Amino acid sequence: MAKTKRLTPADVVIAELGVRPLARDLNVSPGCIVRWRTRGGTIPQFYWLRLIELADGRITTEDLVYGR
Repeated sequence: MAKTKRLTPADVVIAELGVRPLARDLNVSPGCIVRWRTRGGTIPQFYWLRLIELADGRITTEDLVYGR
């Protein structure tokens, strides 16, 4: 049986929203978004509410905490 890789919160958000559109909507550099992925996959809680608003139902709070 093949193991499926669990997505980190950053992986989920980037897959759903994209790096550049997300950076533009959050008014940060694309590098900031990429660093979420390279620094363990966690997203600063400061951004959570805005991410949920931007995702329009595509991500949940659980996705931001645990990934998928």
